[in-house]
Amino acid sequence: NKLLPDGENYPTIYKLYLEFLLSLESGEFTPLIIPFFKTRLLKGIGLFSEKFNCMYCEKDVLEKKSAAINPESWEVVCGDCQHLLKNHINEIRLFKAIIQTRYKNLKNQAIPVSIILETDFLLNSYLKNYIGSSFKSGELFDKSQWAQKGLI
Repeated sequence: NKLLPDGENYPTIYKLYLEFLLSLESGEFTPLIIPFFKTRLLKGIGLFSEKFNCMYCEKDVLEKKSAAINPESWEVVCGDCQHLLKNHINEIRLFKAIIQTRYKNLKNQAIPVSIILETDFLLNSYLKNYIGSSFKSGELFDKSQWAQKGLI
């Protein structure tokens, strides 16, 4: 409710939410589903850009070797323009893949769980700053079959 304005109709968001719940219900849980849903949700309501340009040089950071996202403001900087404390280039590549690829095609790709978890952390930080509430996806990860098998 905090993300969507009252009185607005978002059929795409409803369909996305329904697909998310059906995927969870069907037992097809992979850690990717959570950041996939959040990224698509943010894109659907206009809070997520498909472009990842450095805020200083304005070049596409996907053409660079390193880049970082400020998880509170969602500003992106490349490693050529600023010294980075943490390189998020793999997470940015995952965001781009999520935007461009259907879940059923993406879920079977070999994406390291560490990148999926960091992507989810970035999304949670941004959403917490935007709506003032924390997401508890860590609890879902902990209870998943992935965690029980020691993969997370």
